[in-house]
Amino acid sequence: MRIIKEMGYTHAEFFRLLPNAMGDHPFEIEGLQVHCTLPSGTLTITLGPEQERRLVLVVIPRTTITFEYDGVTDADRQEFIKYFDLRFMKGLA
Repeated sequence: MRIIKEMGYTHAEFFRLLPNAMGDHPFEIEGLQVHCTLPSGTLTITLGPEQERRLVLVVIPRTTITFEYDGVTDADRQEFIKYFDLRFMKGLA
């Protein structure tokens, strides 16, 4: 299963926050890819090119992120993405 989402982060911000968002799941970073082992399969996260969204004078970074699950059950996928998304929410600190 492949899920593509746009996130308001630069690559540097994404990789800085990543360890907390991965929880207890082992992972490796290889360039712009993250390889992760989940209980029922594997996940590869791929970062697209850094881009910007401009709103008059405001510039917001954005990156397309692709999540590719291989052999992962729906329950494991939903549990992972819920945990991951909560740790990437801005303004919760």
